[in-house]
Amino acid sequence: MVRRMYLYEKIKARIFDEIISDETNEKLPARGQLMERYGVTRTTIDRTIESLVADGLCTSIQGSGTFINRAVADMGMRVKGSSTLYIGAVISNYFEDPDPLVLCGIRQVLDGHNVKLSLASTGFYWEKQESYIRSMANSGIDGLIISPAVIGEKGYSVFSYLKERKIPFILCNRPVDGINSDLVAGNDFMSAYLSVEYLIRKGCDRIILMFPEMYSITMTHYQGFLSAMAINGYPIDEDDIYFRNPEYPLDWYKYAKDRLSTEYSRIGFYCLTSGIACHVHNAAIDMNLPIGEKVFFIGEEVVASDKEGRRVIANTSAGREMEGSADRLGITSTSTLKYETGRIAAELLMERLTRGRKDSYQTRVVMPKVLERSS
Repeated sequence: MVRRMYLYEKIKARIFDEIISDETNEKLPARGQLMERYGVTRTTIDRTIESLVADGLCTSIQGSGTFINRAVADMGMRVKGSSTLYIGAVISNYFEDPDPLVLCGIRQVLDGHNVKLSLASTGFYWEKQESYIRSMANSGIDGLIISPAVIGEKGYSVFSYLKERKIPFILCNRPVDGINSDLVAGNDFMSAYLSVEYLIRKGCDRIILMFPEMYSITMTHYQGFLSAMAINGYPIDEDDIYFRNPEYPLDWYKYAKDRLSTEYSRIGFYCLTSGIACHVHNAAIDMNLPIGEKVFFIGEEVVASDKEGRRVIANTSAGREMEGSADRLGITSTSTLKYETGRIAAELLMERLTRGRKDSYQTRVVMPKVLERSS
């Protein structure tokens, strides 16, 4: 007996035939428009989109809409013998740094090849990451660039699944424990080390560390901080190491004022982000302290360069904040060139796909740089 299709399944088939199969469409109409177009309830449309997302055909982003994963959608129409490559990029977030910059680098390389690129955003969740990777793999994807998730119960089987199907993949930004693959990442240890050395060169006799609560990436920065302090003979004062949840920015300001009220000849602040460094800047200004003479601070920002080598900051909320803070307020920063991370990852993947490179896995490290400004 043939099972009757549920209403949402019928709408899903119509959306695929009428919208997704049209290569000129990059996203679905708004849910209200879909309700009106197909004469169904919001619940039916929600169920339909959930099913499309589960199949890897679409990616839903709150506040932005539902985007079509073009490479996955086109897979069913793939022409036998076609030279077109289908590549997936599974990243953490479309709109928050550093991933938009990684994508810029990926696109620059792939634009020069006969490639269809499919995107999926995990929101940093392992469960979503596994679902998207499996969907792409089952759809016949040729290769993947993955920025590994960090939230939730880790599942490694999906990477073994890729290896079993002989689908090459490149890891970006961070490795995955126990998984051997090509890796392109920044050097967070060196970023912290360079930051501390910058403050030491400025003659700071006291150096303050301002980080969010400890997690994997900040641990590497913390090790770089401790190493630079130890090698240069600087004592570690627990009162000068402050981990705080970034959801409470006023605490950064209060803590900076507390430290600025203590005794020192020259004081330096190493902040994980330029946003945190802004609070140090504001505290120093409110206390009428001379920035760049008695008070110094350095934060980290995510930057890129275009084809002409000009500095570019992504058009995201974090990117705009950095542009408005680091440049306008003169905050010295260590920069993580994530554009280069994406570019190198795409080049490595294309080597494996087009040149048949099957040698041992490569690890490429993108080194940070200090962008010195008035602070």
